[in-house]
Amino acid sequence: MKVLHIIDTLWLGGAQTVMKTYLEKEKSNSDIFLYALRQTNPMIAISHENVFVYPSSSKYSFSPMKTLRKFIVENKIEVLHCHLPRSQVFGFLLKRFFFPEIKLVLHEQGIIYDHPVVLPFLFRIFNRKVNAFIACSAKNRDDLTRKIKNGEKKIFLLPNFVDTDIFKSVNAIDKKTVREKLGIGANDFVVGFAGRIVKRKGWHELIEAAHLLKSEKNIRFLISGIGPEQKKMLQLIDKYDLGKKIIYRGYVSDMPEFYATTDCLVLPSHWEGMSLSQQEAFASGVPVLISENLSDTTQHSFPTFKNRDAADLAKKITALRTRVLEGNIPSDPKLLATLKNNEQLFMAGLEQAYKL
Repeated sequence: MKVLHIIDTLWLGGAQTVMKTYLEKEKSNSDIFLYALRQTNPMIAISHENVFVYPSSSKYSFSPMKTLRKFIVENKIEVLHCHLPRSQVFGFLLKRFFFPEIKLVLHEQGIIYDHPVVLPFLFRIFNRKVNAFIACSAKNRDDLTRKIKNGEKKIFLLPNFVDTDIFKSVNAIDKKTVREKLGIGANDFVVGFAGRIVKRKGWHELIEAAHLLKSEKNIRFLISGIGPEQKKMLQLIDKYDLGKKIIYRGYVSDMPEFYATTDCLVLPSHWEGMSLSQQEAFASGVPVLISENLSDTTQHSFPTFKNRDAADLAKKITALRTRVLEGNIPSDPKLLATLKNNEQLFMAGLEQAYKL
């Protein structure tokens, strides 16, 4: 079955990371294609011969439509698998006006929480042409079921997955060496954050927590990620004079080295579909501390702190440091087995969705 994945961009996001992992696992499969609707800087690199990007940076242009129509015909595409809102609009229009027999799959990565009115409204309109909706977590599936009338039979739960084999390499990295490169002491407790620098990822609460822990000399923060609010974040770091407390790396391509440097990962997100960094950290043996409102989107009961509460976050970081220093590191062998199984569930679930 020939499948065309359409995605808004190849910027640095969860949907893009899922597609990278999937396509590189299926590197020899010439029947799957990925087409990004516009260029960005930076773009995630995907090692697969069937990855294409429309040569424009415009967010709102419909000019890729003509190229996609030709692409579908020339490659005899049978399934359109659409990720993120703009791509989903394109997929609906392609099926509605040009390819009525093609199968249409819409993949929801939690973006409905960013657009709680508009996106569910569009999904209800698209529903009559959609063959399957894919949800990235149980919470995401349940919310889609409530928002899309008569769509529950079309909704598939396919948890996001990471390549756990890659993160086995974390144990082979010399922690002392990578820390020394960043000026981190052997006795420092390093709190990691990896994600886009946007409001909903909770970067503001993280910086406030770092400010509250300023007197704790051996607690350091390592931040990886870029985004539209990184200038605001850096201004707040300067305001609180946290330049020695916080190491900001920007975009980091070597995530195993990032996790090898950290002692824990914090997810202060206001919401998530299903966090990949949470899975990556756990697969790397790094303890995870999450905002309490993410509990329903994980596959494990991670330690939590109160949502949007910097003071509680600071308190829970110090508590987790004590546990780690005592060797009482939160772990769950069943979760690691689940993470390894998610890849197989994802692949098998795709095949089922495409058969609807």
